[in-house]
Amino acid sequence: MEGIARFYEQILECPVLECSESRCCISVGPRQTLSFVRHPKGRLTVQHEDMRDDQVEPPPGMPSFMSNYGPHVSMYVADLESTYRRADRLGLAYVNPRFKRRAYTLDEALKDCMFRCLDIVDPNDVEAGPILRLEHEVRSVVKQDGSKYKSCPFFDIPDAVVRPTTKE
Repeated sequence: MEGIARFYEQILECPVLECSESRCCISVGPRQTLSFVRHPKGRLTVQHEDMRDDQVEPPPGMPSFMSNYGPHVSMYVADLESTYRRADRLGLAYVNPRFKRRAYTLDEALKDCMFRCLDIVDPNDVEAGPILRLEHEVRSVVKQDGSKYKSCPFFDIPDAVVRPTTKE
């Protein structure tokens, strides 16, 4: 559970509300949490992904990804650029070819106001591989012009939000 907590805290900058050997509760927005509970029978393989090869050709020079037809969660972050950089640095940025918006790069993530990651890893032990796979659609609260993103469920833009800098 500690590795899951570190993933959310260090990569997605989500506050950890509770973390024990059997349970982890993460705040992912106002009045919204994700909870992880250890299975009572120990470590069992529980799949949260349904990976399929849809034969989608990536742009030249970009990696190819399998499509995930499993569940995904959407969440909003205060600083999309920094969050993308942390995820990408650990090799966690993921493109789901079944969706039209595909952020292969930071610039594409900023333009689309989102990127995805599939693997939850312990940032202190990335080499150990995924703790579990659950697709996250990580969205920005604001668009590049600083206005609130259309599907963001917040009434107001929180003070902690980092507004993107415009490129000249």
